[in-house]
Amino acid sequence: MHVSFSLIPSENSLSPLSKLFLTSDIYSRYYFEDDFLWDKWAFPGGKQVGEVQHSIVEPLLKEFTKANHVNIKPVSGLSNMIVCLSAYCSVGDKVLCLGGDLGGHASTRFVTSRLGLDVEYIEADSDLNLDENALKHILCTSNISLIYIDQANVLFSINITRIKKIMQESGSRAKLHVDTSHINGLIFGGVLSNPLDDGADSFGGSFHKTFPGPHKAFLATNDSSIATSIGNNAAHLVSHNHAAEVLALAVSLLEFKFCGGADYARQTVRNAQIFAATLSDAGYTVAEKHRQFTASHQVWIANTRDFDGPVPSNNVFQVGILVNAFGALPVFPNGGIRVGLNEPTRYGLKENETIKLAKLFIAALNEDNIDSIREQVRSLRLLYSIPKYCFSGYDEAVQAGLDIALHMPS
Repeated sequence: MHVSFSLIPSENSLSPLSKLFLTSDIYSRYYFEDDFLWDKWAFPGGKQVGEVQHSIVEPLLKEFTKANHVNIKPVSGLSNMIVCLSAYCSVGDKVLCLGGDLGGHASTRFVTSRLGLDVEYIEADSDLNLDENALKHILCTSNISLIYIDQANVLFSINITRIKKIMQESGSRAKLHVDTSHINGLIFGGVLSNPLDDGADSFGGSFHKTFPGPHKAFLATNDSSIATSIGNNAAHLVSHNHAAEVLALAVSLLEFKFCGGADYARQTVRNAQIFAATLSDAGYTVAEKHRQFTASHQVWIANTRDFDGPVPSNNVFQVGILVNAFGALPVFPNGGIRVGLNEPTRYGLKENETIKLAKLFIAALNEDNIDSIREQVRSLRLLYSIPKYCFSGYDEAVQAGLDIALHMPS
């Protein structure tokens, strides 16, 4: 049993029932959507997995995304990015995305360039918010094919409604996609707004950050022509559909719907705000204090003369708390520590327990009796060792009318 807390924003824990499928024989099997590619099943063993995908995964994902079309072929966030860019763009097209000062993903420039695309960046203003005038200028003077919003470092989501309005005012014909990998659980839980409602043509991303699912990803849209392009590209850019992860995803979506996913999403943000406030009260420089620190799962603590990310991150690692040390973060160009409260919330921490964890975090930063702190972290973690907001067992899933076994390969 792990006795550490992961405060890494890109990690979360599968439920015991979801994890079961990743240890089953199905993990070793191929799942090609042959009926989609060739109108027949060349790999007939995939039929049962296909039933789960079409009868459970896709309907629930459409419900959570409010989309008419979803595609779960991509196997990771970057796989999703490649499929999306390929579906929207041709070699030589211009893509507009976010730089690091607005939280953009570090790999987007590399991926776009390798696909033969010309990338430009949405600029930040003096307050490190979206520079609307600069965006208008780019849209009026450059032939942008796609605006790709890729916030990997995110406390507050960029205003998609405002971007869409600027696009309309500029007469831009560009499409707008939002990579929501980090905040999908918060969108599904109704805590953050749905990009399709805000005017995006599509959105999507990985399932294993604020949404506590397996390592897969999705794209969602209401536009049938975009959905067709996504499907055609995904069919050839991704090999088999990772059957075990499809089944694990089915359980994760069911649990999110029937086991308090919306409560988990709200508690995640609340815990992040409380964790940030506790550190701020102790004298640490925490981002966006004037806005209650965060509206997501992430919290950022700035590097200072007496606080250099790699050193304190190693200190807390020694007591069993895992965090990210970053060389640069939006609003903190000198970098700092990025933490996420999504997985601790998944294990059932509420406000009081989050304050305890934050105080242990602070004690470790101050190197106050590391052995004692390590034991206190261990004791707290052992009290919260089983994921919450999920089925307690298979019987509970059956009682909810969700007989997964009917769809399991024999």
